[in-house]
Amino acid sequence: MGETTQLTTLQRKAGAGRGESDAPGMTPAKALRLALSKAAQEELSLALRVQGVAESRVNQPGLLAALSDDLLLLLLEGPQGGFGVAALGIQALAALIEVQTMGQVLKSPATQRRATATDSAMCEPLLGRALQEFEGHLAGSAAERWAAGFRFGERVENVRLLGLRLEEMDYRLFRISLDMADGAKKGELLLALPAEGCVQRKCGTDGGQSWAQMLHKTVQVSHAELLGVLHRAQMPLAAVTAFKIGDLVPVPQSAIGEVLLEGGDGRVVGVARLGQQNGYRALRITDDTSAGSGDGMVNITPQAAPEPLMDALGEDGNISAEMPMAPIDLDGEGALPDLPMPPMDDLTAGDIGEPPTAAMPMDMEIG
Repeated sequence: MGETTQLTTLQRKAGAGRGESDAPGMTPAKALRLALSKAAQEELSLALRVQGVAESRVNQPGLLAALSDDLLLLLLEGPQGGFGVAALGIQALAALIEVQTMGQVLKSPATQRRATATDSAMCEPLLGRALQEFEGHLAGSAAERWAAGFRFGERVENVRLLGLRLEEMDYRLFRISLDMADGAKKGELLLALPAEGCVQRKCGTDGGQSWAQMLHKTVQVSHAELLGVLHRAQMPLAAVTAFKIGDLVPVPQSAIGEVLLEGGDGRVVGVARLGQQNGYRALRITDDTSAGSGDGMVNITPQAAPEPLMDALGEDGNISAEMPMAPIDLDGEGALPDLPMPPMDDLTAGDIGEPPTAAMPMDMEIG
């Protein structure tokens, strides 16, 4: 053993005789611990300790499911136009605000509330610095390819809007438990970054075009409810309650070409002509926006199901214009007899004829 070097217990504990390849590497969890603690201390003079870091891999729906509208949701701007996400719970958020406004973190729990744009601005010093430190700790490691290049971005109102901004890919989701000011408050920070990095996946390389495509895709599957109003008329309640099967409600012939399209708030958004296409009644939108939006009481509109009858007698003895009542079916079999109608392309006022057009298979809604 002449040339054998004996290491003392102290030397072994200190790592003497061990090469660099044997030294423990910098893991993302360790990098987050160091980055957050240093950022809190140097930017806010806040004693922040990371109690735990749980890492998981999720797809975009899984990431959105892990978030909620009660959190402060922040986009992180990454390389090549990609995005990450940071989300703070109300307790962690309150601690950051208290230390900046009062110089200390209160021990009482914060009241649950929705986050605001002001909250986002108060968090930028901590999160902006922490992202820089996180990237620096992982420089030269395998994690650098997905951890580098992210910066504090903007607040997003809710999870639904956040989903419109995020690429459909896998994300590394970190749940970070925080202890602030020696236990005065305990909270949670969620951090999500593209699992394979933005450069490799080339996420968002087309910048605004990618955002426009996602917006277009979302709008295309969205629904907007419009009400087609053929005619409005006003009549006493006694006349309405006297309706019986087979009765007709007079509708002016001119109403065929002046069907009002109303939005959910009752405002007129367009005008259309009534006709049919492929055996179905249809409305062709026109550019005539001069039609009035009468204030009458009786709407002849399709109805899926009746609603409970409500008393709506006004001071003048007429039905209130705003109080909805039950649709009235005049044939007792779910719909009126079919009314032959020419194709939309050939529809003219002369094709309709003189009989009242209220005999079309539409229920009557008194609104």
